[in-house]
Amino acid sequence: GLHGRRVERKLKRGVSWEHWVTKGDGTAPVFNTSEKAQQTFGFGGKLRLVAKARHEAQFPRPKGGHQKRPIASDTASSSGIPEVAFIGRTNSGKSSLVNAIVNSCVASYGYLQGTTTRCDFFDVAGKVTLVDMPGYGYYSPLQSPQMDAENAIRVMKAYLDRCDPTHPEHRPIKRVYVCVSARGLQKMDLQYLDLLEAKKTPFGVILTKTDQAPIRYLARITDFTRSQLVGYKHCQEMFLASSLRLAGIDKIQEMIGTLASPHGANEAPIDLNFDRIV
Repeated sequence: GLHGRRVERKLKRGVSWEHWVTKGDGTAPVFNTSEKAQQTFGFGGKLRLVAKARHEAQFPRPKGGHQKRPIASDTASSSGIPEVAFIGRTNSGKSSLVNAIVNSCVASYGYLQGTTTRCDFFDVAGKVTLVDMPGYGYYSPLQSPQMDAENAIRVMKAYLDRCDPTHPEHRPIKRVYVCVSARGLQKMDLQYLDLLEAKKTPFGVILTKTDQAPIRYLARITDFTRSQLVGYKHCQEMFLASSLRLAGIDKIQEMIGTLASPHGANEAPIDLNFDRIV
């Protein structure tokens, strides 16, 4: 109807930032981050789509191989390139957030709930893998049939099962970010936070779409969300971000940069001892 077309035109005007982001004119958020984040996301780092997994059998094998026996959480980083996953309710802005972080339009997105129905693995400069996960909650039948929606939730849960260090196919997951809209944590969000807490998986919370919330309401919902996260021992950080205005993206890039591998998969360590050169 007319209302739907108006909403679509408004959304198209809202996502016009992509034409500016992909220019790479030196004003992207990555240029305001730490040196390690710039080495990961800036300076022409190669961005590659590793896999589009609609089933757990399609998960890419971490470089370094699967461990055949359960491993401890402190040795998880030695099994492959670190992975950072993004989960959340449908239409919570996960894919748009990934696009803003990597400064490129690589993840599909849409205004209907349930656009992402697979696990997309993006290798960033061979130092970290970003995983764009399907959402949980309501899936619009106009976007995803019921069978695709059920399979999307199943593959998302299969990936989270591999967060457990005792899982035979444990993956090197360094952080799981739960994307929550600026309306705050909902009941289903808290259930997944409890799941990650039970698996002893380090996770964080990102309040997305902060541009849609008034500043006073955003301040109150931030304080209330922080009070809800106090009881979680494995909750590491909370961010506020807006993919539309690129607000808070540099802080997330800086955090992921600290989690990334210091050297690429096929990159040799750089010897900074200049005495040997002279």
